[in-house]
Amino acid sequence: MRTLWLHNPIFAAAGQAACAELAEAYPSRRFRDKDDVVQAGGAADKLYVLHAGTVRVFHRMADGRETIVKLLRAPMVFGDIELFHDIPFLENVDAVEAIELSVIPAPAYIEFLQKHPVAMLEHLKHITAAFC
Repeated sequence: MRTLWLHNPIFAAAGQAACAELAEAYPSRRFRDKDDVVQAGGAADKLYVLHAGTVRVFHRMADGRETIVKLLRAPMVFGDIELFHDIPFLENVDAVEAIELSVIPAPAYIEFLQKHPVAMLEHLKHITAAFC
């Protein structure tokens, strides 16, 4: 649904028509509580768009212990740092509760940002906020 995309400032900045195109091209998928979303070491060739719910980002040690790095609540994107730097995922991500998520392939997301500079500015704000 296009309205899900409009809740995220990055995509909302591009406007309703762009959000409708994204909703059509990259429909959301539902995950249940504790479902794996991303595994450390996996290819970072896509952007994850969290429309609803919360995920946890964590490191899993060889002995099975886990260290939570952060919790991300919708609306949010993740995987962007790895995507922009073309490095494997550094952490694991799983659902803390039921979530709704879309996945955009890296080339399509880069093209989207180039087509919508105002969205690129919003993404820059998103990245800098993560470091504050």
